[in-house]
Amino acid sequence: MREGTAGRGRASGRCWRRGRGCPSSRCGTTRRPAGGTTMRSCRATLKRSVLLKRLRQRLLASSPRVAIQLAPFVSALTHDCPAQAYKNLHIDYNAFDYKNTPVPQSKAYNAWLKKQLAAGYPVVWMILWSLQSYPIYDLTPPAGMYGHVEPVIGISSDHPLDDETVYENDRVLHYDDAGLRTISRTFDSLPARRWDGPGHPVLCQGWYSYCIGYPYGFGWAIKGFTDAKEDVAMAASLSISPSRSEPDTRAGQKPAPITGTLTATGLTSGAKYDIYRWDSAATAFTYTDAYKKTSFTAAEATYQYADPDTFMSNSATYYRVLPAQQ
Repeated sequence: MREGTAGRGRASGRCWRRGRGCPSSRCGTTRRPAGGTTMRSCRATLKRSVLLKRLRQRLLASSPRVAIQLAPFVSALTHDCPAQAYKNLHIDYNAFDYKNTPVPQSKAYNAWLKKQLAAGYPVVWMILWSLQSYPIYDLTPPAGMYGHVEPVIGISSDHPLDDETVYENDRVLHYDDAGLRTISRTFDSLPARRWDGPGHPVLCQGWYSYCIGYPYGFGWAIKGFTDAKEDVAMAASLSISPSRSEPDTRAGQKPAPITGTLTATGLTSGAKYDIYRWDSAATAFTYTDAYKKTSFTAAEATYQYADPDTFMSNSATYYRVLPAQQ
């Protein structure tokens, strides 16, 4: 069995790319996921800002070279909104071409999805609910052909992960919007079984309550960040406390302070490094002393920094570790 999660590293004896949080008991030791990511809003046809749905804590370290904790989302969104949101957040991504891919898109979508996950990129996808009529909001397809946003964090296969062929028993690993349990689905179970056109309900396969890729597929793979120092930054992940819940500010709850602990890896013993933190997307990746939290000399390949300053659960906070400027 060869398995992979978005991120870096391997478990002995398997082709398992372990992410910042191990999603399966088959991994040797389970590590707590590294925080959560979200996207800022874009203004499209809606009258108010539209925010993407929360990517969940598990995708915090979506880039192996940056740690980022971003604010929660509201549920309303359009299919064109993510591209602008990623741009606003300085996120480098691959998007599935739902505009130009012939319908039904399930085979092309599954091939794209496998390629992204095998490369170690977490994916944000937009599913359809079985028995719900589409498109939503009386939009014109492909707009409105979605009902929910979820993070996809890994892939498993009985074949080498560099084999781009999609086998029917290949599996994706993902989370739902609010759960902490890893969900596993075979690729061949993902597409809808039937949709008779606008105003008609989608019928998913078997007992599944959700499906994706038929007739349209939506997905955005997180590659890293559009930062000039992306190639020289060190691998970093962020664990947060509390980590399993947060205030629902959309329901009127007040945001809560979050404590972050940063872990940098791949360091050179004896080398000096700087840790930067930014508390908004607008200031992110501005490398001045005003945003430098601390400096340290590495004693080994891994260094952990417990930030004494909290950030709010509805905020946007980035961390980065760079070799110290000489």
